[in-house]
Amino acid sequence: MLSFVSLGLAVSLVLPSVSLPTVPNTPATVVLRLLPHAKLKSSLPAAGASVAAPKELRLTFSEGLELKMSRVSLWQGTTDTHALGELTADGGETLVARVVKPLAKGTYTVKFTVAGEDGHPMSGSFTFMIQ
Repeated sequence: MLSFVSLGLAVSLVLPSVSLPTVPNTPATVVLRLLPHAKLKSSLPAAGASVAAPKELRLTFSEGLELKMSRVSLWQGTTDTHALGELTADGGETLVARVVKPLAKGTYTVKFTVAGEDGHPMSGSFTFMIQ
């Protein structure tokens, strides 16, 4: 029997005719957990916002992150600004990148790649404007 729960977030596989060697005549049950991927919940500046030049970028995700596997960059048009300092974590779900170079007025794209507790990398982006 194979059953799916919560849109594929948990899968149960039951093998009723298999006996475990340490517990005779007991059906084996295997449960596989498919963890959801990390999703961006919020950011500062917020996606689509028009703001004064920020001193840092804060990205909060739906689950804990692996900091070593996380990357955040700030682009203006097709050019990486190289304006961000070292990426740090504020709690397990929020990434913080200090802005280390002055940012001119214009539209910026934040590009990120993160890996959640499941280890699978997820990428995304959002834009904001500096007035």
